[in-house]
Amino acid sequence: LRDLPDVRPDEPAIVVAGYPNVGKSSFVNRVTRASNEIAEYPFTTRAVQLGHFEHDRIRYQIIDTPGLLDRPADERNAIERQAVSALTHLADAVLFVVDASGDCGYPVDSQLELRGEVERLFDAPVVTVCNKADRSRDVDADAYMSVTEDEGVDDALERAVLAVGHEPDIPPSRRD
Repeated sequence: LRDLPDVRPDEPAIVVAGYPNVGKSSFVNRVTRASNEIAEYPFTTRAVQLGHFEHDRIRYQIIDTPGLLDRPADERNAIERQAVSALTHLADAVLFVVDASGDCGYPVDSQLELRGEVERLFDAPVVTVCNKADRSRDVDADAYMSVTEDEGVDDALERAVLAVGHEPDIPPSRRD
């Protein structure tokens, strides 16, 4: 827990998860003012990163996690354990990114097995987003996007916001 960023419990949190190199950091950079490092090799993101965005006058936290691999918990490295910790302790919703093009270097079946594990193990709704949809849509997903082409990003974010289901605490008006 000490490696997690300081999150505000009064602001809803969306955790972005998935295999390495599927476009998680690119997505977070696109929807926030973040400038997380992006590269063509696994585990570029080495720690949980926190960004913010506003939607309908509500401030949301969006949490970029290091890539996860579909393997037993006792075989996960320290970087992967940070992602698991964010999923366990911070997520009001999970935006799970899948690369159907295979450019990330991991088979789609393995990515979907990991998504199933995330759905089973963590107590937050999971929104599956197919990134790099300009190259392939060969996966059943809730949303399709291409961050590099700036297509479908807003729809993916909207679906994550809806999954959170946050209702702000608005005090009653004085006229009531």
